[in-house]
Amino acid sequence: MSITSGLVEIAQFLASIAEIMSFVYVLAAWAHYGVAGLFLYLIGWEIVGLFFEAIGKRIPSPLRVLWRIVRGIVEITL
Repeated sequence: MSITSGLVEIAQFLASIAEIMSFVYVLAAWAHYGVAGLFLYLIGWEIVGLFFEAIGKRIPSPLRVLWRIVRGIVEITL
């Protein structure tokens, strides 16, 4: 197992944890605000997602920046 594949597995694991935490937050929003609050929350995040997608091509996400740094370190050490 190479270091790069290990880093990919860690990134996938962290992404799955983030998705689980998002799901738990959506359930908490549903419990607190009801169905209308849940729909407003989801619509709001879709709008935010569209904004990030529109400008994301020019502005790298923090995860992409960290990935480039780690990949550079791995390439230097190997």
